[in-house]
Amino acid sequence: MPTSINGWEVLDNPPWGDPRAKKKKIAATGTDLWVRKEAWPLFAALVTDYNKAINKVTSSDGYDYRQSRTSGNWSNHSSGTAVDINASAEGAVGLGWTKWWTTLGRNRKAQRIRKMYQIVTWGAWTGIADDPHTPQTEGWDANWADAMHWELKAGTTVEDVKRVIKFLGITADGVRKNDINGKPLSK
Repeated sequence: MPTSINGWEVLDNPPWGDPRAKKKKIAATGTDLWVRKEAWPLFAALVTDYNKAINKVTSSDGYDYRQSRTSGNWSNHSSGTAVDINASAEGAVGLGWTKWWTTLGRNRKAQRIRKMYQIVTWGAWTGIADDPHTPQTEGWDANWADAMHWELKAGTTVEDVKRVIKFLGITADGVRKNDINGKPLSK
């Protein structure tokens, strides 16, 4: 079975018969999210936090059976371990990389979300030392940096996903109940 860049097995194509895949609507955004079932609550909570902190979410694109656009490996989307948030509005088709930064505070807010979701990395690799997607580690052009892209870090396991879900108090419906320190959110 082939694996994606971050080491997870690629899901079946089409995935609807694959027991490892899950598609469900995120209540806070009304968008569908199709990813690996173990990671669904984690990504749903992340998309919800993005919706609250950065910009209204109009799409959350997860699973996509394809090769990576930056290397000859399978994309992390093919394993259901990556999500593009607002791809057509904020990705290369929409705002594009340079314009994404023009909205005040986006970088800072995205960095906070990334830090909170310890095992998730963000496609805006610039200045992030432990991000596996860098031109130096993968041999791709820096122009491929992608602010809409979020994924599980290389080497992340199912147990890691469960640990972070528990630490952040994320429910099965993707609602985060704890803060960045694992403490219950104040009401």
